[in-house]
Amino acid sequence: SYTRKPKVEMNRLSVVVLTANGQLHVFVYKKAEGGVSGGGAMRAGLAAGDSTTSGDIEFVRTMSILHESESPRMMTAKPATTQGAFFDLSSYLVGEGGDSWLVTKSAEGLGSVAAYKISGCSGGGYDGASMELVYSLFAHHHGIGRIAIGGDGVMDGVDVEQKVFATASMQGTIIRVFSLLQGQKLYELQRGSSPCTIFSLAFNIDATVLSVSGSKGTTHLFQLSEENRVDHQPTNESESARISIKEGLSKIMKRFTSKSKDDGEQMIRSFCRIRLKAERPIAPNTIAMLKPTYTEEAEREENVMICLGSGNIFQFAVLRSGKSRPIRADDLLFRKNCD
Repeated sequence: SYTRKPKVEMNRLSVVVLTANGQLHVFVYKKAEGGVSGGGAMRAGLAAGDSTTSGDIEFVRTMSILHESESPRMMTAKPATTQGAFFDLSSYLVGEGGDSWLVTKSAEGLGSVAAYKISGCSGGGYDGASMELVYSLFAHHHGIGRIAIGGDGVMDGVDVEQKVFATASMQGTIIRVFSLLQGQKLYELQRGSSPCTIFSLAFNIDATVLSVSGSKGTTHLFQLSEENRVDHQPTNESESARISIKEGLSKIMKRFTSKSKDDGEQMIRSFCRIRLKAERPIAPNTIAMLKPTYTEEAEREENVMICLGSGNIFQFAVLRSGKSRPIRADDLLFRKNCD
């Protein structure tokens, strides 16, 4: 049954379901009296095998996201069970009209992604919603394995300006970050030179840091600053000199490292790496970035939560200097040891 293990993501407007045959099914909530009802009817509809209309939701579209060279078996592999596998749905509604954004791997080309905008009706309700392809782009030479949307929330009561999404291929060496609204490439991030299965991608609240975990057992944190952008132009001579030295060192390092097909010209390396003790092989994990905190010296600390497949969760506080410290370690299964 293709609905035996569906992957589901939802927000206030829409529900997206990925089934084991590589089909993506998009639904929207209907407007009900007193507001928008929850997703209970959606779950009931899936259990009954109803793919058209169930209760308070309305079917919008079904599309295949598998390229002709890819097998449906990749939809049921262990890494595909965690959030962000093959597609992501914006957590919040974006823009004045309250649109929902969906970014997914595309069947049009290996390594391609497509971005869709799901809109409610002009009256602000949810009946008669539409789904529009905004753009499609070529992101990687290998098939897309992981996607994450960031910057679609609110920080201190204000909408975050940098709305982006990140992509990782099945090769897992390079992470690319694009503008959500325009599809412009903003950052190229170097995780490593050897292949790796990316388990999880997570932005912090204002999309200035991206965390990445994978089968190598290390969680990487990357700074998404203005000076790290691929289109950044130096503003003074000292910055130009610093960039020239950085590019020179990068070229030297490339002579002694294997080069991936996904390699670009201006790679940003992680400023912090967190490695946990884990059994081999490393099971898929999920990471999340919580609200930042501040030290007594008013330094901002990013809070990274890592949830292992074993049921253990770990939280770290990370300074922009790259220094990290453990905050907590818990066992969701209430066992004695949490190593």
